[in-house]
Amino acid sequence: MKKIYSLLLALTVLLACQTEEEKQKSALVKAYTRVGDQITKQSFASLSGRLKAAMKEGGPIYAIQFCNEQALPLTDSLSKAFQVKIKRTSLRLRNEQNTPDSLELYMLGLYEQIEKMQKPLVSKAMITHDQRLRYFAPIRLKPQCLQCHGAVGREVADSVYAVIKEKYPNDKATGFQVGQLRGMWSLDFGPADQLTMPKLPTEDEE
Repeated sequence: MKKIYSLLLALTVLLACQTEEEKQKSALVKAYTRVGDQITKQSFASLSGRLKAAMKEGGPIYAIQFCNEQALPLTDSLSKAFQVKIKRTSLRLRNEQNTPDSLELYMLGLYEQIEKMQKPLVSKAMITHDQRLRYFAPIRLKPQCLQCHGAVGREVADSVYAVIKEKYPNDKATGFQVGQLRGMWSLDFGPADQLTMPKLPTEDEE
């Protein structure tokens, strides 16, 4: 009887510990979802601001040249600034250096399915099977992006498309409509067990 009691006690303690561990993981994922939202918001503002300046300076052709030369270095600098690996990827790539890994491919497919069902696309953080904390958020096409990502011969001028094909011979990133799923933000915060709970701003501060 004592052995059974001891076994039940040990099992109860083990389950309690697992529950507490799961609670901690859940809190971490929730917190880093907010952190990811903040980082992608600021990263988008930085990238789009630079792109708008390029468009104003030299039109879509100059903007394409800017993206070809500066988009990845700018993303890398943002990664260093926020101390997280930042990537933009898609199922319809322009720059093949943004090719999705297996988990990104899965998430992009999932976002596509959700979009087809006309359900809201939301950001998502998770702890992966290899215990890394990763974050994903959909990217929808903005109206100002049509000149480089819309329909060729309509929103994308033939002269612009010629430059796109010169810079990106395997381009698949045209034919989009405003509001359509263009791609996805992908953030890798690193090993989950090495992360601490971030200090989050209040809703008023956001």
